Amino acid sequence: MMNDIRSSFNSLVRQEDWINPETKQAAQEKADAVTSFIGYQEWLLQPGKLDEHYADVKLVENQYLWNVIRIKSSEVESFLVQILDQTKSEKNDSYTGRDITISFLRPWPRSNELRFNRKHPRA
Repeated sequence: MMNDIRSSFNSLVRQEDWINPETKQAAQEKADAVTSFIGYQEWLLQPGKLDEHYADVKLVENQYLWNVIRIKSSEVESFLVQILDQTKSEKNDSYTGRDITISFLRPWPRSNELRFNRKHPRA
């Protein structure tokens, strides 16, 4: 993906006649020097795991926007369930507005990743 972006950028730079040769060269060198850091969860490479993760999301052919909304709704639901589970266990089984607010304000889950966990069935 990054190679395609870089190649397209360099092609556009070469085609522009308003950019002087020195600037074109500098732009292409900078583009070639870009290092990509794209990360993903290891389980995504395991066959069937992505389908399993989104098994309860009903996708409908030719309804792209609604499918995105369904997927995001599922992710938000999982996120909130996980926050409520964490809050409940940390606060002796009590759910109060203050507890939930503290969960949102606390750096969670104490790393640079979001974890979605489908422990609870949908109502």
